[in-house]
Amino acid sequence: MKRMQALVNNPNLGLAIDEVPRDGYRFPDGKHVFYYLK
Repeated sequence: MKRMQALVNNPNLGLAIDEVPRDGYRFPDGKHVFYYLK
């Protein structure tokens, strides 16, 4: 099961999070930061 978390209107918050697993993928686009976790 994959989980997706979007941090809205605060891309800096996404850059500050270090709890993303090594097998996760982060896609910041300026307005949203998407985390795809395996």
